[in-house]
Amino acid sequence: MGRPLLTGAALRAALPYLAIGAGVLALFLWLGTLPAARVGDGSEYYAMFYAWTDGLRPWMTPAANAAYDALQRSGEISGLVERDWFYQAFSELRVGDTTDFNHFWLYSLLAVLCQQAAALLQIHLSSHASFLTLHALLVGGTLAAAYRYYGWRGAGVMLAMTLCSPMLWYLDKVHTEPMTVCLLLLALMQMHRERYAAAALLLALTSTQNPSFALIAGIPWAYRVLLQWRQRYSIGELALLAGAAVTVLLHPAYYFWRYHVVTPQLLAGGAKLGGELSTFYIWILDPDLGLLPNWPLGVAMLLLGALLWLRQRAGKEASLHWPEVLFISVYLLVNFYANSSTNNLNSAATPGLARYALWYMPLGFTLLLWIVQRTAWRTLAGGLTALLLLAAMGCSAWLYHPLQPERYTTPSASSLWLQTHAPGLYNPPPEVFMERYSGVGEDRAFNVVVGPDCSKLLLVRAVPGAGGVATPPRCLYDSAKLQAYQQSMLPTFDKYRYAQLTSTQARSLQQALSDAVHSTALGANGSFALGEGWSTQEAWGVWSQAQRVTMYLPCAGQPFRLSMYLHSYGKQALAVRSGDQLLFEGPVAQDGGTLQFTVPPQACRGAVAKLDLRISDPHAPSEQGNPADQRLLGIALHNFQLSRLP
Repeated sequence: MGRPLLTGAALRAALPYLAIGAGVLALFLWLGTLPAARVGDGSEYYAMFYAWTDGLRPWMTPAANAAYDALQRSGEISGLVERDWFYQAFSELRVGDTTDFNHFWLYSLLAVLCQQAAALLQIHLSSHASFLTLHALLVGGTLAAAYRYYGWRGAGVMLAMTLCSPMLWYLDKVHTEPMTVCLLLLALMQMHRERYAAAALLLALTSTQNPSFALIAGIPWAYRVLLQWRQRYSIGELALLAGAAVTVLLHPAYYFWRYHVVTPQLLAGGAKLGGELSTFYIWILDPDLGLLPNWPLGVAMLLLGALLWLRQRAGKEASLHWPEVLFISVYLLVNFYANSSTNNLNSAATPGLARYALWYMPLGFTLLLWIVQRTAWRTLAGGLTALLLLAAMGCSAWLYHPLQPERYTTPSASSLWLQTHAPGLYNPPPEVFMERYSGVGEDRAFNVVVGPDCSKLLLVRAVPGAGGVATPPRCLYDSAKLQAYQQSMLPTFDKYRYAQLTSTQARSLQQALSDAVHSTALGANGSFALGEGWSTQEAWGVWSQAQRVTMYLPCAGQPFRLSMYLHSYGKQALAVRSGDQLLFEGPVAQDGGTLQFTVPPQACRGAVAKLDLRISDPHAPSEQGNPADQRLLGIALHNFQLSRLP
């Protein structure tokens, strides 16, 4: 009989890695069952996948274009943009009949290599499955490294950093965040172990997709040369250092060869070096974009870390390792500058916080590991620490479940609370306030945006397009009056300013009960009435997108008549209530018609009447063969009229 492949000791040593592999496999098999949807720049990465598989080049060729067109038409990935969009968006990045993108091709190439490796095992992977396989290898490799270096505590910390953080949301999305975060976590492990050559290569690999990390990769490279100059170089270390030096040049060398620029965003747009440096703090602290307000586990880590450090400092046990402090300082400074160079602070492809905020998340690995290693878990303090960490982990995992929708046009819970109850404490960058509190993102810019407290205004001098007013419906502001107010304030500011209305000013700018017909079309005068549950306004009016929607109407303590011109999506009935009182119940015509009913004086509270509209059977167009539209459509409101009763 031959010798066994694994002895008992070797098998015991391999079991933890087999367990990690099995767990990661189970996770990604489940993620693979979720609907595939494009987010953010995902179309570019799918396209570059076919640039390699069908064009055998890093740039788009006619063969790659045809393959991408077939994927887009198939509907296999919902939300893919049409190829014509690429030609318009990246017109500067074309050479003959070939096209490049604002983002580098290494991420897509690694997914192709996963597909080719699987093919050797007679496993066929689609483009989407190939990217998920890459993510699985990155997560599994990082977990295995954490176990190897720090045991089960390290693996547990890494698991928390993956499944109880914003990274969880990205695991089934084709976007570079899983690659970036895993490479950074691995690099920080190597920095902590003073394996500087390996850290330099890992940071260099990160720089292929995010060029600012090329500067950061120079720190561990220099540490190996200067701080460890007494140590002899192994062949492996020389290879790692040489590989790091070559890898940091991949991105700039490629684009300089193709377009004579070191990064495409300086040519095709998307970046202005240091353009938003005055708001560098937003990536950490902003309630909408920042990491800490949107990561409960991160906040818990900081609190526990500070308490533990203060206790050990009192006992003279705490100390700082200056090479790590210097590295973290440079890491923060470089990334603050790089992130503040973007032209789009409030970008898509996110469950809420900014994608750039994830660059700072790996710094928490060493902190959480230190907390886990230094805490006496069998004491009362240890038990309370465990409860706090578990609660924060559970909350984080719920917030970033992969099925949570993409969200960048609505404020976070903390931002909404702050701007509602204490708006004077913080003024966000105007782009963030406008896109989050207008509710339409970057689709339209406004001259006036009203905050949720109905008294804080963002006033902007000039915007692309027609401009206009965005205001919460319950504020009942008259758009024409707000625009006149903005014009009167122009001498007081250059580009933008925030203003806080007094109660007298607010009343003077509100709607008055009149017999005018109010259109709900985009930019028209009826948007003030639209409360919860309505979709984005369109050129003709607005759809409901929930079973229950609300309207807010001005009133004066007297009964008035409400007339609404509606049509329904399919066969629908409508019930309208004010509190417990039923005001109307009946069918809605599919081809359009007017509904009329009286709103009693009891509905008027504080000069506002809130109406609840309940729709009988809303359903999504995706159920009728339109997979891209998953809104629960019920009624379409074109216009409404308020009439005083004699």
